Amino acid sequence: MGITPEVVRELLHYDPDSGVLTWKKRADHWFSSRRICNGWNARHAGQRAGGIHTHPGSGYQCRVVRILGHIRMEHHLAWLWMTDDPLPEEIDHDNRDGTDNRWANLMSSTRPKNGRNQSMQRNNTSGVTGVHWNKGMGKWQGYCHIAGKRRHVGSFDEIDEAAMAVMELRADHGFNPKHGLEVAHYYGGLLHG
Repeated sequence: MGITPEVVRELLHYDPDSGVLTWKKRADHWFSSRRICNGWNARHAGQRAGGIHTHPGSGYQCRVVRILGHIRMEHHLAWLWMTDDPLPEEIDHDNRDGTDNRWANLMSSTRPKNGRNQSMQRNNTSGVTGVHWNKGMGKWQGYCHIAGKRRHVGSFDEIDEAAMAVMELRADHGFNPKHGLEVAHYYGGLLHG
């Protein structure tokens, strides 16, 4: 059986204000016996569904739920629970926290659009996304990735000048104003104020 909005609503309760999914009591038809049904309901009904998954390479965290033998992202299940629409190409978290699945934090997106709303990379050394020190030139260099290409913004004497130039280019290309300002909470939060 596929995951449809109806199946999600039958098996889970979603609280749009908290973003929490909890298991509903399941009917007998979901199990091979009444005993297994009773045992499952005693252990799981009313409990929060799923847990946090950490991507091994990037460290990105999101909540996932095992449902009907498949691992599903919690924000996908929330989307299905709230709408009868098919899943969009991507679902973006406005505050860039993949574990915060409040309905007000979720928005339909695309891969390129989602890429314009990211946290600061954990290996950032300047404290400003898109700005690095060029030792050979003795200047701050600004750059921005747009449509899959790295665009050089310029070379500057002051880091604040480079940061402003990068932010202006991002604004012209629809980036979220908070893109790259903070390291994701699972890396320890704010690097640059």
